[in-house]
Amino acid sequence: MKKGYSIKIAYWRGMLLAPLSILPATVLLAVILSILQFDAKDLLGNAKGLFAAMGTSILISIWGTLIAYLANMTLGTLTWYVLLRLGKLSLVSLLVCSVFPSVVFILTTGNILLSIMTAYYSLVVAFSIWFFGLRGSDAITRPSN
Repeated sequence: MKKGYSIKIAYWRGMLLAPLSILPATVLLAVILSILQFDAKDLLGNAKGLFAAMGTSILISIWGTLIAYLANMTLGTLTWYVLLRLGKLSLVSLLVCSVFPSVVFILTTGNILLSIMTAYYSLVVAFSIWFFGLRGSDAITRPSN
């Protein structure tokens, strides 16, 4: 397989599948936050809170997936292209570049919670791009002769 074709396949696989990782990331976050708020004497009330948190997390993850697709096709494509041209397209470089939107949010809005959530979801999507797209691609990780 040609190097250019392999890079295009890796790109599209990562760009189309990675934003779907928002759903399990949001459900995991909701479960962890519900467990941290667990009170032993209010077991039944907290179970209702867990189900409400699951319902809310599914709605949030649907909205977040739409935002992730939009951000992925704009910022992700630009980042992919620049890192590919520099020869630095790897998991570490993708994770470092994915934190930049949260830095911009903290500098412009001052909202720490928004920037932490942006960093969390950006890191999840960047890791998923590597997992679905780059992980098995020899054309990107090995230089051609």
